[in-house]
Amino acid sequence: NPYRISVDSHTGFLYWGDVGLDANVDSVGRGPRGYDEINQARSAGNYGWPYFVGNNQAYYRTTFSDSVTVVPGERFDPAHPINRSPNNTGLTELPPARGAYIWYPYAPSPEFPIVGSGGRASEAGPVFHRDDFRGAARPFPQYYDGKLFIYEFMRHWIMAVTMDAKGDLVSIERFMPTAKFSAPIEMEFAPSGDLYLLEYGTAWFHANDDARLVRIEYNAGNRKPIVAAAVDRPTGALPMRVKLSSAGTMDLDEDSLRYAWTISRAGGGTVARLTQPNPSFTFTQPGTYTASLTVTDTHGAHSTASVPIAAGNEPANVDIDLVGSNRTFFFPGIPVRYAVRVTDREDGSLGSGTIPASRVSVTAQYVKEGATSSGAASVNETGRRLIEGSDCLSCHQLNRKSIGPAYVDVARKYKDSTVTARLVGKIREGGSGVWGNVAMPAHPALTDEQGLQWSPTS
Repeated sequence: NPYRISVDSHTGFLYWGDVGLDANVDSVGRGPRGYDEINQARSAGNYGWPYFVGNNQAYYRTTFSDSVTVVPGERFDPAHPINRSPNNTGLTELPPARGAYIWYPYAPSPEFPIVGSGGRASEAGPVFHRDDFRGAARPFPQYYDGKLFIYEFMRHWIMAVTMDAKGDLVSIERFMPTAKFSAPIEMEFAPSGDLYLLEYGTAWFHANDDARLVRIEYNAGNRKPIVAAAVDRPTGALPMRVKLSSAGTMDLDEDSLRYAWTISRAGGGTVARLTQPNPSFTFTQPGTYTASLTVTDTHGAHSTASVPIAAGNEPANVDIDLVGSNRTFFFPGIPVRYAVRVTDREDGSLGSGTIPASRVSVTAQYVKEGATSSGAASVNETGRRLIEGSDCLSCHQLNRKSIGPAYVDVARKYKDSTVTARLVGKIREGGSGVWGNVAMPAHPALTDEQGLQWSPTS
């Protein structure tokens, strides 16, 4: 099932993605589990199928004694493959099989862990050569010269493959790792040096909002630093010593950075200037202040972030004691008795009367059984993030049918929570036949906890 073919304009090497079978595990007497492949052909040859897949994992020779009975034979030999098919009209002794350049199953790949796990639809090409874009408006940087771009329709990533002078694989890395691509389906470099990317979108057979043609331009200019500013004590009594922090500040161009803190009082007036990345400072006068951090790179580009600081008033300590009750559960009809304790360094306490009761407000929330509590919301949010970060939405949507059933339809079909464990197994192992003949990819790396969060019945 070759998918997306590209020819290297400099070497003449042919690259293509090969979408493999759906098998999740090896089958004794039949053959290996399914693999997708990225192939590189430097010359004409036998690239395996239908006797071999992946890195020359071999299938078994099989004989059908009748329409349903299969008799397994020996494995095919990649060094000396023999074609004894009664339908063969060509060579009997085939050339030695050549293994895939990159190969991976549904499960995590031990050889190429960076490709991830889940559904598979591999795509290959193009190879970028900077010499082809002399005079172009925005050629990609020299860093990508000679790299092969590969991409995944189901896993939504693009990778840059580094090769040596002979074309042998050196390394694989994510291209634009923070970008979310929606089922990339084709990509080509334009004469301008821009990379054009066609994205199918999230769902099958729908007018996807995220179906689009994208132009990726390389910006060779200097980027401003990204500044993060924080303080360990935003409020407190005098004298108030604080530690200022620039943790999280970065420069994407890896330039050297200069740090300048300015502490100013509300209404105007600079109190202090500090040049360390993470300095300390002691406030001796009450008031509201702002600590601003300006970070400048070697090219003069700079950014600023600020944090407010209130000196002269320690925050109050507040606690609620349950009198004769507990913090775990309650009994219907029995009052929950509580007492509020408030102490404040400057204003005294609620118990002594220096803080009037009118300045203290108490609210309570009752979550009815079965309603979505904050804990349940957290679990649902985790499940949603897992689904959105996987390949699930390529085949399923929340409330409409795609190539697979809608999640709400699955939930209606399996109302009994006792089937959840079985659904987790189906998600992990894949399969077909319940909702049609389209196979659901296996997700063998799925843990039981993740499966419970993915399951529509959870």
